Amino acid sequence: MIATSAIFMTYFLTVLIALFINPTSTSYCGTPNRGIGVLTFVMLLIPLALIYVVPYLVKGIDILLTKINLSSYAGFSNYKLATSNILLIVMLIVFCFINIKGISPMFGAMIPVFMFVFAMIDFILKKTEILRILSRFFGNLITNTEKIPNDNEDMFNTHVNMIKPSHRNGQTDNLPAPECYYRFNIFHSLFYGVITSLIGRGFFSSVYSANIKYCCPK
Repeated sequence: MIATSAIFMTYFLTVLIALFINPTSTSYCGTPNRGIGVLTFVMLLIPLALIYVVPYLVKGIDILLTKINLSSYAGFSNYKLATSNILLIVMLIVFCFINIKGISPMFGAMIPVFMFVFAMIDFILKKTEILRILSRFFGNLITNTEKIPNDNEDMFNTHVNMIKPSHRNGQTDNLPAPECYYRFNIFHSLFYGVITSLIGRGFFSSVYSANIKYCCPK
């Protein structure tokens, strides 16, 4: 999951930063051309498209391998996330290649650095559970109702089986109320978003000037 987060955020922020930087250099000196802006916007939709495409893609690959008598290699349906990660990396390389006039060497060199930094920060956050602690603290601070459980590995699971029995007819399990999960998720997403935004801001600041000079050297 750490690798997945790093790959997704690197892809998303790389394309998003290009979406903001490229129009600036295009307005100054015409590089890259305006068609790249349309491509960049489309590339932002790729992660969303993969949510719907990958399940059918891996299933189709399994069917194909079975039909050509390679059923022993069929098993892509168990690796949807890995397939999605590989596709994102490939699409990021393709985007950088197509937009080679709009992405400076500095920008390109910062992409793997950013991926590593984000992975390390994500690892530290998960290892220390600081976001879970803060989310639980603030989630409990804003209400006098039922408290968020201290140690619940399924805190992000809002499936019906994790909902308190008083909210389900005929159930007697002692589980937290669903609003505990919602409060926790809201704060966790907020803190995660703030950290991601700060990293993205640093990424943007480090490549902006070099990218403008690369596209418009005069």
